[in-house]
Amino acid sequence: MPDYMVRLTHSYEVAQRVVGLWAMRCDKLLAYEHVGSKTGKVHIHLSLLGTNVDKKQLRNIANETKLPVSGNEWCSFKAWDRKDEYITYMSKGQLDPKYNKGYAEEFIKQCKDKWVEPHTYVKADTTDNYLGKFDNFLFEKIPAGEILDFYRLRTFTKQFCFSNHQGTRPRWDIKTINMYKMLMNTYIYQNNVKIPDDEKKWKW
Repeated sequence: MPDYMVRLTHSYEVAQRVVGLWAMRCDKLLAYEHVGSKTGKVHIHLSLLGTNVDKKQLRNIANETKLPVSGNEWCSFKAWDRKDEYITYMSKGQLDPKYNKGYAEEFIKQCKDKWVEPHTYVKADTTDNYLGKFDNFLFEKIPAGEILDFYRLRTFTKQFCFSNHQGTRPRWDIKTINMYKMLMNTYIYQNNVKIPDDEKKWKW
């Protein structure tokens, strides 16, 4: 008696006949309707517990309704380990099931209450990586909390930029110059470094 996590790329209204037929083939079933955050497509997630047929037969049953379910684009099955986390995921902490066979309302609420909003992951770009490396470089050169004056900053920044390269030799090319300007300007702005009067190109 296998257990499945299923995704149907149809609204519950369109797919409810399939859901009803599948419910007759398992001990418990839950169905939740989602809207894709990126695609905007309406789809439903289901948990099928204790089915008396396998996924191939379940797909055949769905095919009899003439609803498109061929391929993973329309219908995908994954084995379910029966862990409640999947039910919590389906609820998103705010949704109620569109279909419930076999589950107590209190259990549904408990799963719903366990939802934790995932943190948005922001991928660091190349500039972030260089800024982080430069911070580490300065950490090894100066006491913690010390703010460099303009001329010491310039010396350390040139040293850092010249030593950071992807080839076999250090170089002072356009890419290195741009990195140098970016690191200087960022440090000056963040730490309110006083710019000498004769260094006009660094004036804001």
